[in-house]
Amino acid sequence: MNDNLKGLPLKPRYVDTLAPISKARYIDKIRLIDNKDPYEIPKKEWSSDVNKCPEIQYPDIVNYLVNTQSAYTLSDMKAYKSLESYNHFVSGWVKEMAHMTIGSKCLVSGRVRHSQRMNDTPLHCWLIAEKDGTVLSAHCNCMAGLGESCSHVGALLFAIEATVKLRKSQTVTQEKSYWLPSFVQKVQGKPVEEIDFTSAKTRKRKFDIAINQHSCTPQNEKMERVVPFIPPPTENELADFFEALHCSGSKPALLSLVPDYAHYYKPKA
Repeated sequence: MNDNLKGLPLKPRYVDTLAPISKARYIDKIRLIDNKDPYEIPKKEWSSDVNKCPEIQYPDIVNYLVNTQSAYTLSDMKAYKSLESYNHFVSGWVKEMAHMTIGSKCLVSGRVRHSQRMNDTPLHCWLIAEKDGTVLSAHCNCMAGLGESCSHVGALLFAIEATVKLRKSQTVTQEKSYWLPSFVQKVQGKPVEEIDFTSAKTRKRKFDIAINQHSCTPQNEKMERVVPFIPPPTENELADFFEALHCSGSKPALLSLVPDYAHYYKPKA
């Protein structure tokens, strides 16, 4: 050991940081993969070969998130909210998806951005599935990850489903033709005119249509949006707009910045 590292406390294993009940459940899950902890497997042992991903399809996702029995409550997980986690996937929040085969089981790992703290370090989640796509268990190091059905696990499931769809596409003949939504490195402010307000649901629909029609696009090619030209308002149009706001019966904060109306917003002494 390096002399400079002597005396420094070693980082505890993830499993040892869990509460007793959660630790027992975690150990029970990794028994399916010969007791190998996904968080301790070296990066070089993982594969990014999409041809070996488990055959996870949408019915498998629903069956796992909704109908699988929770190890804690012994009732169905019914994680209907996580079925909406395709929002995370199509928004580019999933990255570093990798997998390996251990015995007869497939282990898939990925990193997913936080739902609320976008610029924090991505969360690390993994799942175990049969080769036919049956999902057996999952885990995430987020606060809700112990429940095994958080939105980050859901996003990873939808990323795998999309990979399988692309793999089955007849026009996909080379590895470089595979594409998934680009990972969002950092969320930064932009002018309103540059923001894409397309809903995640619409993105998912267009994504599925593109796959079903075998019209795959390279990952680095971005679709150009056609933005209609709208001329700026004239002074008279702005004056009429401000007056209409003033007469609307409410006090829009916008008018506090307009000189002709700012005096209505002075605080009372």
